[in-house]
Amino acid sequence: MLDIELVPCANVERATEIFLRGGFVAVEGVLAPEQLVYAQEGARRVVEEQTSATSFDKANRGYARYSFGQQVHHPEWAMLVDLPTILPIIGSIWDNDDFTATGAGGDYSLPGADVQHLHSDMRDPFNDPLQQVNIFDMPTPFIVVNYLMTEFAEVNGAIRFVPGTQRTRLRPPALEDEPEHWKRSIACAPAGTAIVRDVRCWHGGTPNRSDAARIMTSAGCCVGGSSIGRARSTSMRDPVDVFFYLRRLIGRLREMLAVSDSRLLLRQLLAALLMGNTAFWGGAWFIGSLMALLAILALGLVVGVRAVDYGGRVAWLSIFSILGGMIGALLGYLEGAFYALIWGILGLVANAGLGAIIWHRIERMHEATVMRSVNAIIGLCTMPVLVSLPLGFMGLIDLGYSDDVFGVMAFAAVLGAGIGFITGLRSVDSTTIDCSECGEANEIPADAPIGQYRCRFCADSLDERYAGDSGM
Repeated sequence: MLDIELVPCANVERATEIFLRGGFVAVEGVLAPEQLVYAQEGARRVVEEQTSATSFDKANRGYARYSFGQQVHHPEWAMLVDLPTILPIIGSIWDNDDFTATGAGGDYSLPGADVQHLHSDMRDPFNDPLQQVNIFDMPTPFIVVNYLMTEFAEVNGAIRFVPGTQRTRLRPPALEDEPEHWKRSIACAPAGTAIVRDVRCWHGGTPNRSDAARIMTSAGCCVGGSSIGRARSTSMRDPVDVFFYLRRLIGRLREMLAVSDSRLLLRQLLAALLMGNTAFWGGAWFIGSLMALLAILALGLVVGVRAVDYGGRVAWLSIFSILGGMIGALLGYLEGAFYALIWGILGLVANAGLGAIIWHRIERMHEATVMRSVNAIIGLCTMPVLVSLPLGFMGLIDLGYSDDVFGVMAFAAVLGAGIGFITGLRSVDSTTIDCSECGEANEIPADAPIGQYRCRFCADSLDERYAGDSGM
């Protein structure tokens, strides 16, 4: 166990000294009793929500070990961003009051969690070809403050540190190569303690052999408006961008439909397309016009968005299953009631599998690809209407109701759908960023809000190197 000093929050000079020497410092008295209770209640609530949705074996940091991800939208975490008891220490470390909050998160381990390998929450972003400059040669650009929501002890999986490693160019060894005393370099402290740490300092989790969760929330900040760690952006735009204003329109439409989760919106739009088209083909025997298709597709969009939004994965699979059953029953009914039943069951099962596959594929897509897909589907839905309706109105005024008018509208709708779809695919500038946990490259929208995205391989938060995650 590490012999750590608990520094009173008022002793800024001592806290700064310990931090600069060892890469972290434990500070007491940061949270008032009522603030600690408030933060604990919020942490327990989110732990319950996340563990109910994700089983121990699918936790994003290994068995029974979870990262909170970005939680700054919760007041219990927002409170931690600018605590007056901790800001003077951060300002003293940097000798600069100009620093920026980058988010709030944390991690927790549940009974049964095993030891975690040592790691640093930052990789060198410079890649100096002369090997003369490295991020570890410099003062830290990012600081994370971990707030202990439970007492940290050897038995419940407390965090461990290797002091002084924040300035080394060496990389942490594999778990099996670690010296035994490093596995026991555990920072034990009471609940309410704040651990201010340089994100480069080597650290890791320890086994939770208790019967309760070990919970740690966090808030992070970077000096000034630092963008160190962000990869170079790659623009998708051509020198002459004829789609610029159309892309802005599609972006506005996307923002109206969903203000947060692009993956959810993509599923909503796919569900709406399925529902709208299925409803159309079910009634096409009686209607058979493009205007009816557009009207029912709009109805499907509304129903699809609401169904997926309120039901999540269950509603998503239900939509696919029911639609598959409807299609199968409709096709089978042409042969008779018995075939309608058999085909309906086959369609239901087949579409349930298809829905599960599509859901999984969306989860594995790069974030920038998800955004482009969203815009492409919105373009596919909206452009036919925007292009065909004016032509249809003009045709009705000049020619009245005729097949020629609807033929022109159909051609314009197909052309508009193609333009909208291609425009959507070209609509997002991208940035490539490496996950600090698994090292895999992730393509995300350029200038994306910090903490909004997760690694598509390990589901770890992509803001670890410069935001308020615990790095555990």
